[in-house]
Amino acid sequence: LLIGPFQNLRRFGDLMGYWIPLVFTGVSVCIMHSGGQFSMIMEGSFIAGAFLAQVVALQIMIPVVGQIGAILVAGIFGGILALLPALMKYKWDANEVVSSIMLNNVLTNVVLFLLNNFFKDPTAASNQSYRLPEEMLIPNMIPGTKIHYGLLLAIAVIVFGYFFLFKSKWGYAIRMTGINASFAKYSGMAVGAVILYSQVIGGMVAGIGGATYQLGMLDRYTNTSVLNYGWDGIIVAMLANNNPVSVILSAFFISYLKKGADVMQSKSSIPTQVSMVIQAVMMILIASKLFLEGWRHRAIVKNAERELAKEGN
Repeated sequence: LLIGPFQNLRRFGDLMGYWIPLVFTGVSVCIMHSGGQFSMIMEGSFIAGAFLAQVVALQIMIPVVGQIGAILVAGIFGGILALLPALMKYKWDANEVVSSIMLNNVLTNVVLFLLNNFFKDPTAASNQSYRLPEEMLIPNMIPGTKIHYGLLLAIAVIVFGYFFLFKSKWGYAIRMTGINASFAKYSGMAVGAVILYSQVIGGMVAGIGGATYQLGMLDRYTNTSVLNYGWDGIIVAMLANNNPVSVILSAFFISYLKKGADVMQSKSSIPTQVSMVIQAVMMILIASKLFLEGWRHRAIVKNAERELAKEGN
């Protein structure tokens, strides 16, 4: 678990293969949740992005042009999907957590339906799409590993996420809305528009991540080809405190746990689920910290009210 991921280049390459998609979903969650909207649609956007990238690349079949087109289509569609729970929240005050989780389930089954009925390779032994030729895949940076040129796009997403959230007026509006929506509205910010575009941009990042994962790691799409990177992205963003720069380390740590658990299972009888236990403990600790901060804030408010009451008497 501890040293297995670093024992050879192939294992470290597998670790980085985990890291690249986690960066996309981690930054996606940072942007979405900074606005105070806890949508879970990044999983659905990632799945849809991966599937659409495969379909578009199969249709274009022109190196570079097909890859760029597939990534753009995946990003646009990922943003549209993320817009749906945000609109439901804005128009009807529907809980974005519930609606996004339900939409994820719908998307997963729609993708499976399309794969089985329209894009399945009849010569394949299982539910798989037609194979992409090698020239339509994102090439590897280091031969014999899973480190591909999507790494550069992941780094670009980190830079974009940081400057967007912390160096632009749109990012400032998102963060202020997340901290106190009432204050943001009183200050003249269009809170509804802020909520909508924060979700769309986050969904686009997740969709691009799905496309990068599919074109960089796989030559076929299967109904088991996406490994819950959207859900893991929530843990990454929580560890990073919604800071895209900190996603570099938090995504690396989660990737390290995943690859270490794989090595541990292959060398012993301990299952990979041990890494999930570690992640669950981390989430409990983070949630406890947030709970205690809220409890401390309420205690301060009560003490202030008590002091004001004494002064009034």
